[in-house]
Amino acid sequence: MLNELFAREILETSIALGILQEMNGGVVIYHEASKEDPENLPAGWYIDDKNYTTFSIATDPEAIRELKPCLVEAGYQYEEREAFWENIAWQHGSQTSLADKSIANLKGELS
Repeated sequence: MLNELFAREILETSIALGILQEMNGGVVIYHEASKEDPENLPAGWYIDDKNYTTFSIATDPEAIRELKPCLVEAGYQYEEREAFWENIAWQHGSQTSLADKSIANLKGELS
């Protein structure tokens, strides 16, 4: 799993370089049809929330396999930026993701 701040940098850089397209405050992403409900959730282009897309980049290795070559080709120093974010996480001693913190906060609110 990638550091979520690094994943957000990848997202914003991908948008800035034209690799991904921003629309209505979200990101245009192609999704396969839902296996559970293909009639209501068919394959096609959807506008995903940026936070959801960031989480997907951080947790889905396929996202990096798709984006990394495009970023590198456009001149983005992927390896250097990855090392930077790993160093930041190491210095702060926290690998807790933003999603984990949000879940913990939500549990506290529901108690």
